Amino acid sequence: MLFRFLDVYGRDRPSRLRHNLRLCTADACTATPLVFLTVGGNFILASLITQVYRIDNQTYGWISSLPSWCNALQIALVAGLARGCTSRQLSLGGAVAHALVWGIIAVGLPWLPRDDPHRTARALLVALALASMAQSFASVGWTSWVQEWLPRRLWGKYFGARNRASSLATVAFFVFVGWTTSQLADAVFAYQLIFGVTTLLRVMSCIWQSQMVTTPLEQSALIYLGWRGQLSRLARERDFVRFVIYGSVTAFVINLASPFYPVFAYESLRLSVDQYALLVLLATLGGAIAWPWWGRFTDQHGCRNAIILSLATWSFTDLWWPFLHAGHALWPLYFVWLWGGGASCGFLVGTFNWLLKLVPTQARVAGVSLNLALTSLMTAIAPILAGSWLDSAHAVSPARAEWTFRALFLAKPLLQLAALILLRGIAEPANTRFQSLLGAMRSQRQLLASQVSPVLANFLSFRPPRGGRDRSDPPTNEE
Repeated sequence: MLFRFLDVYGRDRPSRLRHNLRLCTADACTATPLVFLTVGGNFILASLITQVYRIDNQTYGWISSLPSWCNALQIALVAGLARGCTSRQLSLGGAVAHALVWGIIAVGLPWLPRDDPHRTARALLVALALASMAQSFASVGWTSWVQEWLPRRLWGKYFGARNRASSLATVAFFVFVGWTTSQLADAVFAYQLIFGVTTLLRVMSCIWQSQMVTTPLEQSALIYLGWRGQLSRLARERDFVRFVIYGSVTAFVINLASPFYPVFAYESLRLSVDQYALLVLLATLGGAIAWPWWGRFTDQHGCRNAIILSLATWSFTDLWWPFLHAGHALWPLYFVWLWGGGASCGFLVGTFNWLLKLVPTQARVAGVSLNLALTSLMTAIAPILAGSWLDSAHAVSPARAEWTFRALFLAKPLLQLAALILLRGIAEPANTRFQSLLGAMRSQRQLLASQVSPVLANFLSFRPPRGGRDRSDPPTNEE
């Protein structure tokens, strides 16, 4: 679908837009595996750190918080880079540095001593901090750059399709991880192979990204009002400030427990890496199925309703964790993870799109950077506190540590639902009341229920009808 305002950049704009969309999707598919490795608390690094190198929970909590600390620190560094750096340059430069650091990690992994956890932990802290900082630059640059060439009307639809493609690529990556860790006897070599392959994929993503064509206007410098001017502009946006507060609280609650799910699975549930990889694969597959629907849902019914529905469903699946024990059958977990992976996507789509709506155009980069910094600060503190609690409990007895795990897993879904109160009063354009959604879901739900599992139908069939748009958008050609 084309838009009239695209024509101001020339008649070649539609084909150039399609060209950029294809390359942006290819970039996502090849970058996602290494970006996943950089996320704190992922199951791959959790296995390497706690099972192979036997690093304690408190230190693991610090390592898991590194990406968040770097995301918080980037706001000071981006302010300096922004004076002469474009958003495209920041995105591409950060991506190249990200691949370079992980290449060094992949090569140097066999030299880390397995009999000296403290020395190994120091080396990993330095290396992963550099990788996380590079990725934070790439994230801020990309988020700002993509807003400059992608029409706002396409955000929900395109990001839903793009995230589905990247989720399917991640599913393939998890299959590779599960096969590698189960087939190779040398655990260090298995992880070295995983890191090497993902680094090569990240290099490919840099190539795709560099081939995207943008006009000089779309490569404008990051600073428009000046950094202080942008921050002053943001301070006057009451809804933006309140949304950042909500995001920070929710980030703290989620990351208080999330990095320790794989540790609990390995130590208490006695799951292997490939078994846990299968669970994460199913969650990712659920996300791949649900991403496009959540994008359409957000466009049609608003970000607030997507967040509420997503967190309600996601929190229900998380309530299983406190009651799991070693020896339980795994097949119920397959359904729980498939469902939870699809449910959580709505929260991600809703928060991302709502943030973009609230950030003023003149303060776009400062808004993205400030939100990332504050939410990441809370994300960094949470696993450090949780790791300290777990280590203190383990010093008393292993049974006390296991009960501490379960208490964290019970608190997370309840607190993230309670945090929804903070969304009250935050404005969002073109909202649809949540109560009005129930009737619109009925016909599609009944149609899908006759063809697939009725339970999945209740979740996946909520495709909103065509029509309706953000009133702030220009009219389409069809109109």
